[in-house]
Amino acid sequence: MIFKTGRSSNFELLRIILIAMMVTVHLLGHGGALGVLTIKDKNYFSADIMESFCIVAVSCFILISGYFGIKANLKKLLVLESQVLFYSISISILFLILKLCVPAFAVNFSIKEMIKAFVPVITSRWWFITTYILLFSISPFINIFISKLDKNTYKIILIVSVFLLYVLPTFRVNPLNNDNGYGLNCFIFLYMLGSYIRKYYKKKINRYAYLSSYVICTLIISVARYGLSIVFKEDITWFWEYNNIIVLLSAMSLFLFFREIKIRSIVINKISSLVLAVYLISVHPSVTVYIYRNIFHTELFYYSNLFVFQIIASMVIIFLTCLIIEYLRRVIFNKFEDKLATKVSKMI
Repeated sequence: MIFKTGRSSNFELLRIILIAMMVTVHLLGHGGALGVLTIKDKNYFSADIMESFCIVAVSCFILISGYFGIKANLKKLLVLESQVLFYSISISILFLILKLCVPAFAVNFSIKEMIKAFVPVITSRWWFITTYILLFSISPFINIFISKLDKNTYKIILIVSVFLLYVLPTFRVNPLNNDNGYGLNCFIFLYMLGSYIRKYYKKKINRYAYLSSYVICTLIISVARYGLSIVFKEDITWFWEYNNIIVLLSAMSLFLFFREIKIRSIVINKISSLVLAVYLISVHPSVTVYIYRNIFHTELFYYSNLFVFQIIASMVIIFLTCLIIEYLRRVIFNKFEDKLATKVSKMI
């Protein structure tokens, strides 16, 4: 799985930060700031910088998976699926009850949405989970393929893939079916890149050089997007796409920075084991429709001097609340979930 506790705390800390980045990205997007603020607004550049710093989260997650390798088995898949089902169904039921009992509850929730809740992977309720489970399912074949490659062949495959999947799409040339980096092809590439880094990238470079590279790439993304928006007289959002070559370089830089950090912490590892729930809860379709505008009232801060503080404070509140919910879920259901997954995996 993506989220395990038996690894070095440097990567567990990175996972925690990446989830915080994901929440920030959704606060800026679903909260409306990115769609409302224009170049003339004082908080436009603040939102632009925050989005550019955080857009690496998904790519970094898959790099971590590739670096350690996915050891796929049915029990792991069932445990992941049970967690996904729990939040998909329970949140949907909660919102359905609220809609039925509270007439003023401002969320459109249909029976169709309730049906989708029972098949969240097939219906891509969380696109990342759907694509990751596909990657998880074929990872044994990818691992076999990687084991057969010599270093030079491996390097050539990665170079050609970078050109086709990242360089050309950055310049709006799409020789392949362009999914903006959300699809399985980019996930497979990132997985293979992470594996290559572990096997062959042994260069000893000061970790702050990697951190500087991450900051520089972020500034390039932000400034380039800002400049292109002025030139084309419209908000250029495609420079934040996951298959932008600068986004890839930024993600690699942040990943390599954390690889050079050596820390051990039971607390960090424990928190990291809970963070998938932060994504599942905060990015649930019903939750995103409701909480950003109706609880955090993000629209009130678009033009405020407290804009950055509001985004960060909201992110922390969401993060901590979701952690507590997942901790309680683990206390109540973890043993049952583990036994059930073990039993089912032995039956199949």
